[in-house]
Amino acid sequence: MTKKITVIFFIITLMVSVPLFASYQVEVTPSLSLGALYDDNIDLDNADEESDWIFVLTPGVALNITSQKNNLSLNYSPSIVRYKERDENDTVRHSASMIFSQALTQNLEFRISDTYLKSEEPLEETENIIGVRRTRESYQRNTGDAGMRYSFGPSNLFEVGYRHSWLENDDPTIDDGTIENPYASYIYWFNVRHGLELNAEYTRAEFTREDISFTEPEDDYSGFTQGIGYRYRYNPQSTFFMHYDFTNRDFKGDTIDYDVYEGTVGLEKNISQDMSYSISAGYFLRKNDLDEEDDGLNADISFTKTFNRGTLNISGSSGWSEAYLEAESRGFTKYQSVTSIFNYQATTNLMNNISLSYRQDKDEASRKSKTVSAGYGWSWAFLRYYSMSVDYTCSVRDDDLDTDDYLVNRVMFSLRWSRPFR
Repeated sequence: MTKKITVIFFIITLMVSVPLFASYQVEVTPSLSLGALYDDNIDLDNADEESDWIFVLTPGVALNITSQKNNLSLNYSPSIVRYKERDENDTVRHSASMIFSQALTQNLEFRISDTYLKSEEPLEETENIIGVRRTRESYQRNTGDAGMRYSFGPSNLFEVGYRHSWLENDDPTIDDGTIENPYASYIYWFNVRHGLELNAEYTRAEFTREDISFTEPEDDYSGFTQGIGYRYRYNPQSTFFMHYDFTNRDFKGDTIDYDVYEGTVGLEKNISQDMSYSISAGYFLRKNDLDEEDDGLNADISFTKTFNRGTLNISGSSGWSEAYLEAESRGFTKYQSVTSIFNYQATTNLMNNISLSYRQDKDEASRKSKTVSAGYGWSWAFLRYYSMSVDYTCSVRDDDLDTDDYLVNRVMFSLRWSRPFR
């Protein structure tokens, strides 16, 4: 069923877009990259670290078709992966994405997107996926999103859509699952200063597992999120906002149902064309059916600065999250995180990047984990269509469960060719 949903997303995109191709501008960009990765702890094992060289050959193709009212972007990159020592991990990875948008009228837009990944990497690069895998067995992850967006007035917007995510694992001890999210949002400005926000989302999650000899899969659940907010724009560059959300979760098994009440106030400000920030803070309270309470602070901060040759992004957040569709199913979790990324173009052809991140999670059993990651990389472009890059990352995890601690260093050397054809 989950794979059928992915196919449906793709077919809908082609059915909508193909009749309009005649007036499109087409760009096809084939690519080919060869990489060598050294990993000093391929199983993320704190007690028995094993290193290996991993060689990756990745052909790829990107297709972009645009017109005045329509845009289609398709990307596909399979990767042939070979391990020097642990050849039982040899595999073929797949990465694909699709984005399509069509202006049906001057105010009404249809959009659809889909991303697909098949990999054996234990540290997932998918955004907001924190769970760690302890084997190199393959897994597949897909997320599709389709919706309609209607804009009216200077800044008014109504949006309705449907999101579908699924995860399948070759490891029989890890949950497979799907999560469906129909959603809607509404922003209306009464005048230039005062605005109203409304949002609603329904969630349905289902989980299965091949091997239930050790433990059962997570309980299926459903629930709603509803929110209301107020925005005050006191000048063209600055907006104050306050928001309230209510979320409920109804589990089918023995997991205890709960409700979450959350309030937030914040400020968004564009200081100049090359500098902006947003900051918010609030409080959340979770109550379950046993009248037990758990609370905490939620906060978000984001700062962006653009220089002549680079950009700096700093972001931080704290609050609560739900980690079910991951290798480590931690359920309701309180977290704090900070991330910074600095990109600098040293010369016309040489780009550098530095990143640093920290995250702390605490689950319902009061188990804590702290993860710190740092990275540095550079990329040199030459002969117009070629580039060479070196990337280094170091990740450290300190977990209350000592067997889940790890330290891993990775260095990636790669050579890439890419040429657009119009």
